[in-house]
Amino acid sequence: MVNVKSLFVGASVLISGIAAAPVSSDVAAPEARSLERRTFTGAASDPNNILENTYIMGPNYKSKGYTSATVSNLSGCTALYIWDKDFIPSVFHIFCGQERADGKAAGEMVEELGSQWWAGGAGISSSTPTRLKAVKDGLKEAIPDIRIINEEIYTRGEGDMARTKVTVAKNSNVFNEVNYEGTPTQQGKKN
Repeated sequence: MVNVKSLFVGASVLISGIAAAPVSSDVAAPEARSLERRTFTGAASDPNNILENTYIMGPNYKSKGYTSATVSNLSGCTALYIWDKDFIPSVFHIFCGQERADGKAAGEMVEELGSQWWAGGAGISSSTPTRLKAVKDGLKEAIPDIRIINEEIYTRGEGDMARTKVTVAKNSNVFNEVNYEGTPTQQGKKN
């Protein structure tokens, strides 16, 4: 016959042994891995609809003859424009949460193209002063000499599906902000 008390003691020792077992810090738990996000997922297919974690690089913008660039679906994220001397932009939609790291990554991407692609300076349109500063600090880590020529806090509309888009025309550094109602099928929707 099995002693119930021994069974409980054995089970608790086994459980505490498992709980106390060393875990490698190199391997994230499956649920942690699924929450991990990449800085930029790729180039935006439409310069007037740059969505979360996408970008348009200045040489691509210039070679295709684009006349404006719009960072869309902003609901806490940041729009970063980095201009060449003729105000041809490289444009980034920085998802909220890792502004400093993403600002630095964007700066590094543009810096790799050469200083002519950031000679015009940078502009940042963000939802809060804290997020704007974090993007600026990250960008300055990558390109210490870049001039920040336009800083703006955008005003989001009311409601869970409120979105903002920020457009800048070719050869300009002026932010044109529009608020609109998003749809449940858009990335970044709130449940």
